[in-house]
Amino acid sequence: MVYGGTIQPIDLKLLDVTKDIRGQGLEDFIKMIRAFYMDYRQYLISLNFVYLPKGRKFSYITSNTRRVAVIAKFKDRNTGLSAYLIEVAKPDNKSLLTLMIKKLPEARAEFIIQEILKGLIYSSDTWDSKKLKKYDHVRIKQENNSIDWARRIKVIYN
Repeated sequence: MVYGGTIQPIDLKLLDVTKDIRGQGLEDFIKMIRAFYMDYRQYLISLNFVYLPKGRKFSYITSNTRRVAVIAKFKDRNTGLSAYLIEVAKPDNKSLLTLMIKKLPEARAEFIIQEILKGLIYSSDTWDSKKLKKYDHVRIKQENNSIDWARRIKVIYN
């Protein structure tokens, strides 16, 4: 698991948190998070695994296995600014880019992320552009190498 040491869980109350990520295909994202932390120590990183909201077929990988997303929070120790990355499990080879959201108000971040995940479920398995228009966000293509992916995240973060 990723928790412990320097990467702690985010305190979430509205979202359905899980620790069971077997078969979700999130290993590359987790490697990238570790690479990011090792190369960019000025960031505090916290993350959680959450089930996508129920309601549509995309909420499930199989009829009885709910799809999981990773929510990672990056906070720059120097500036105090935070950004959130959302990576949705795609073991069924769905095409969905990683989403970075910057400048979310801390007090409403979880509610906003919950609404974005609901939008994903109800907009044909794609990030809902209408919901995202209100926020400073970037869709990020996954790199084959976790170090390159971490570098790309860092460049986009700044």
